[in-house]
Order: sequence, then structure tokens, then C-alpha cells
Amino acid sequence: MRLSGFTRIGAMIGFFGAFAIMLISALQFDSDEVSRKDVLLAELLFGVPIFTIAGAAIGAGWDFFEKRSAPANAPDVVETDVDPESVPDAAGSIPNPTRRRRRKPPGGRRQR
Repeated sequence: MRLSGFTRIGAMIGFFGAFAIMLISALQFDSDEVSRKDVLLAELLFGVPIFTIAGAAIGAGWDFFEKRSAPANAPDVVETDVDPESVPDAAGSIPNPTRRRRRKPPGGRRQR
């Protein structure tokens, strides 16, 4: 499963946020009611996955609305204020050859 950049960032923020909350809850709890081991175990089993999934969902929503708000005819390259006369003429240059990727044979075997 491939995740977009915002989804990955959201998941990482949720993951590290869960560990921060786990550290805070390990330092502040009522020792008469529950042990530190139980607090840490509950946070590892429930808190970390929930925070990570919630962060990834928020990042996915951000990515969805970010792509949706971009205009359809937006250029991929940002134009700069470059004087066309200062750019050297590339008409005589040789273009780079296209590179083709070789497919691996089935099963990863080498063919000789």
C-alpha cells in the first residue's frame, strides 16, 4: 500500500504523539489503582495504533483536499523571471537517450 506524503506525515505525527502521551501517562497515574506496567501496556496496545491510524486519516483528508483545491490546469513547473536571451541555445546539443528499464524474468532467474 502506497501512502501519500501527507498521509505518511500524519501517521508519523500520530505515532510519535502516542509515545509522548504514553510517557506522560507513565509519569502521572494513580499507583493505588493501577500499576505502571498496565498503563504502558494499554497505551501500547490501544493508544499507539489508534493515534497512528487517526493521524494517517487526517493526513489523507488533508491530501485529498489539497489535491482537490489545486486548479486543473496548474503547471507542474513554476515559471521564473529568466531572460530568454541569457539562456544558451540548446538546438545543437544531443538529447539524452531514453533509458528503458529491463524487466526481470519470472521468478527472478537470470537468463544467459
